[in-house]
Formats: sequence, structure tokens, C-alpha cells
Amino acid sequence: MSSRRHRKAAPRTTWRNRQARPTPDRYKEIQQALVAKGYLQPEQATGVWDDTSATALKKFQAGQNLEPTGKISSLSLIALGLGPKHDSAAAAAPGTPQVPQAPPGGFER
Repeated sequence: MSSRRHRKAAPRTTWRNRQARPTPDRYKEIQQALVAKGYLQPEQATGVWDDTSATALKKFQAGQNLEPTGKISSLSLIALGLGPKHDSAAAAAPGTPQVPQAPPGGFER
């Protein structure tokens, strides 16, 4: 009789477990947005996410009628002006080819 060892299957990759932790630069960008909106003091925008940052985000979320969790969420980022359409300094490095945009009347055929 052969004994087979059963391996535990690796967890399925989903959006919840593949999201990376924000970089210190991203944390600082979020903190600076909270400073600009009056929820955080300028000297507290350090790039380290701490209790002070979470408390400021909770207050901001409550003011935006979002669930005040203190956790960075896509809705919170959008409300801070840092959503998907946000142009950060790292978005395009110099020399990176840009995709042409259609003119107002569209492209000619």
C-alpha cells in the first residue's frame, strides 16, 4: 500500500489577496491629500501610515458619507482625487511612449 501525502491547495488568487501594500510614496501622497482637505497636519504627512493617518482618513470618510473604517479604499481614493484618472509623478516616465488621443471629431477614415 502506498501512502500519498495530500498537499493543501494553494489559496486561489483574487483581487483581495493580490493587492500590494502601498509604497511610502503612495502613503505620503494620500496623507498630502488629507492635509489639503484639512484632515491632517502637514508635519504628519511622513509616508508612514499610522494611527494618526487612519484617524484622519476615518474623519474624511465620515464627511464623505463613506463607511469610516480608516482603511484605504478605492472610494476613499476617488473622493480624495487620487482615483484611476489621477496623474501621479510616477505615472509616465520621461521617454515613455504616449497613446494618441482621438481628436474631438474622431479619426478620419
